[in-house]
Amino acid sequence: MIVWQEIRPRLRRVVAPVAATLVLCYFGYHAIEGNHGLKAWLSLSAEKAKLSEEAALVHGRRDRLEQRVSLMKPDSLDPDMLSEQARAVLGYAHPDEVVIYENRASR
Repeated sequence: MIVWQEIRPRLRRVVAPVAATLVLCYFGYHAIEGNHGLKAWLSLSAEKAKLSEEAALVHGRRDRLEQRVSLMKPDSLDPDMLSEQARAVLGYAHPDEVVIYENRASR
């Protein structure tokens, strides 16, 4: 009983700091490792940068395609574009021309 009377006041002084330390460790761990923590934020930032770069490439390709389509409109028909498309679709070429086929999927 005497031992308990000596331990009890010391225990009261230690419980609050230990509990506070445990709470801080818990929240600190989840601030770094949790679903909305620092690691998740860094991962999402890297994915966002990658997707932004991919979106820029897609927008550039779309702009090039829109430019080519605008050259084929009936009100502003470009003779060079018409000739190019007719040759590509029909497979025609002048006798003195060299034909080089290009893979359009890589554009």
